[in-house]
Amino acid sequence: MIKEYVDAWFRNRDKLKKYFETHTQEQYGQNYTDMLKTIIKVIINDPEEILDETRIIERDLTDYYQGDYIWLIPRKNEYYDEPTVVDCVFCYVKYGSCCGCDTLMGIYEGFGEDNQWGEGLLPSERRVKDYMYLSLQLLQNMKPLMTLEEARQNYEIKYEDYMK
Repeated sequence: MIKEYVDAWFRNRDKLKKYFETHTQEQYGQNYTDMLKTIIKVIINDPEEILDETRIIERDLTDYYQGDYIWLIPRKNEYYDEPTVVDCVFCYVKYGSCCGCDTLMGIYEGFGEDNQWGEGLLPSERRVKDYMYLSLQLLQNMKPLMTLEEARQNYEIKYEDYMK
């Protein structure tokens, strides 16, 4: 977990709840990447833009709908356009293959509630709570790809030490 994102969660979680209550579910609930972008826009990038949600790199580690998603999310940097590993955050989620075993699909499809697809609908109070909980889990799964200290250690290792 990244402390500044946790602080942003407590500062902006009511805004996220309001966003879910006032926007139809297809705007954020059809896939994990849209959900992640919503979290970045509403929670993390307020009051200042920290992450660039327009440049997220997504990787599904399987060829079918069940497995793991990972994302690389570059931090915004005013000095140069291309991010380095120190400028990236990664996030992950393990997902299932049906609305009974996949959290996002279950919320969107109303599994255990009304079994109504979320398309064109504002979410129920229960769905808002579920989207909030999933958002918190995704935020907690965000980690720096490499810290500045780790990057500096790479430069401190001498070539000769490896070639003995």
